[in-house]
Amino acid sequence: MLARMTHIPSAVFLALVAMTIGQRLQELLRSRSNQATLRMQGFERVDSHRSYSYMVAVHTTWFVAMFVEHVFGPASLPPIVSWIALAVFVVAQLLRFWVFQTLGSQWNVQVMTPGAAEDGLGLVTVGPYRYVRHPNYLAVILEFLALPLVGDAPLTAIVWSCSNGVVLFFRIRYEERHLKRRPGYDEHLAKIPCLVPRLWAR
Repeated sequence: MLARMTHIPSAVFLALVAMTIGQRLQELLRSRSNQATLRMQGFERVDSHRSYSYMVAVHTTWFVAMFVEHVFGPASLPPIVSWIALAVFVVAQLLRFWVFQTLGSQWNVQVMTPGAAEDGLGLVTVGPYRYVRHPNYLAVILEFLALPLVGDAPLTAIVWSCSNGVVLFFRIRYEERHLKRRPGYDEHLAKIPCLVPRLWAR
């Protein structure tokens, strides 16, 4: 049966890339609107401009790299690899949607924390945050690995996954430095895994 499997059509891969680009642009618009709502609730932006700029650069070049490798690259992965990668990509999208639904107006692409007068606001401990502290970043990690493999672009999957990993390492450390200052963090989130959920009952 595996021998009869066919590759995912190029048109499907390019449609997924276009969809993901559209998703990122929509997220920026959603983020801008949510930031305005958060400021009205007493939140303050404390983001690191450097880490955010690096993250934008990695995401932008990722799209370019996997398109170029898909069109001009010599790789032709076994069809089963592409289909498994497609399934992982779908899981990443479902996780991302779960994060959106859970955070509501608190979701945005910048690091924001409550001001001194409202420092008890905004600690989310439900939905995917019951299992990992950074489910949105987990979704991004899965996307960076899976989507290039759908389009026979393994070099992009490897190189940009590593680049994304470096950026997220420093960005997560920066975010958690601020999270640890918020009431309830140690009780609710500190003992939850950062990115990889436990496979056993808590």
